[in-house]
Amino acid sequence: MEAVVLLLLGLILPAVPHLASGIPVQPHFDYKKLAGLWHRLAMVAKGEDQFIIGPEIQISPMRKGDLSVGMNFIVRLACRFIDFRYRNAGQPGVFNVYHANGDLSTIHVVDTDYNGHLVLHTETAGNSALSLFVRGSDAPESLKKMFEDYVRSLGFSKTDIKYQSQDEQCPLSRPRPKKNQR
Repeated sequence: MEAVVLLLLGLILPAVPHLASGIPVQPHFDYKKLAGLWHRLAMVAKGEDQFIIGPEIQISPMRKGDLSVGMNFIVRLACRFIDFRYRNAGQPGVFNVYHANGDLSTIHVVDTDYNGHLVLHTETAGNSALSLFVRGSDAPESLKKMFEDYVRSLGFSKTDIKYQSQDEQCPLSRPRPKKNQR
């Protein structure tokens, strides 16, 4: 009987899309399908440091399951582009980002359909955030409801959700000013 239970656990556990941390991860995750521009529709954060990022991210798949993720940050009221390397953490849909200041961020791809929405959970030094990205500029109410369900289940407050405003500063898709050429 014990052998049967162990066999069943051996078959079932690898298919469970949750980590020991309790953060869900997209089942059958395929990192290559995330390529392209994603617009942040909503975000919720908790912790001392608030995440101040621009409204878009550009994802490019790399070798060995890593991702290059370009985004703009607002630093001293100026828009600064930073390209992060999301390093495969050994489990599909889980990435580590090593920062110059020694901090480590862990990113979980919570949910995606690859064409319409992407939900990312980010944790850095006790601060955490949950972000909803979309390929276009709008999302159906059912997608917002799904995000709110993740917000509640992951311990965030629904009242803290910040939805993207139309006049949000610092997008990637805005043409960048050309440098003066001599």
